[in-house]
Amino acid sequence: MLETFRAQVQAGGPITVTDPNVTRYFMTIPEAVQLVIQAGAIGCPGEALVLDMGTPVRIEDVARRMASQAAAPVRLIYTGLRQGEKLHEVLFGPGETDYRPAHPLISHVSVPPLIPHAVWDLDPTASPNDVIASLRELCQVSVASVL
Repeated sequence: MLETFRAQVQAGGPITVTDPNVTRYFMTIPEAVQLVIQAGAIGCPGEALVLDMGTPVRIEDVARRMASQAAAPVRLIYTGLRQGEKLHEVLFGPGETDYRPAHPLISHVSVPPLIPHAVWDLDPTASPNDVIASLRELCQVSVASVL
């Protein structure tokens, strides 16, 4: 996004933003690498780890800041959210809790186990939607077999 905004500013604009209220998390590469290494050391089977990325930032604020640094005025235009795009990132699903037993910036979330041979049987050439539907089905089967 930053490179796209930079190119739009250099071209004289406009800067395209999907929605004035969109927020996203940002993290530097060193921060992300450090947290991923630490997560790899403390992660356990049957859980997903969610890295704390700080406070979400309004994309419009980033665009306005970049536009203000341009040599000539650059306007913003709003393109609207695309299909499947969210206004705000959601880090935890329904029923998931923010549990941080080992590191203050890494949440542990339990996930249902998958049957390995069922995952191996997934079609790698299937459409992303079909793969997601198959994984969702496998998760439901896995949860039912545990109960």
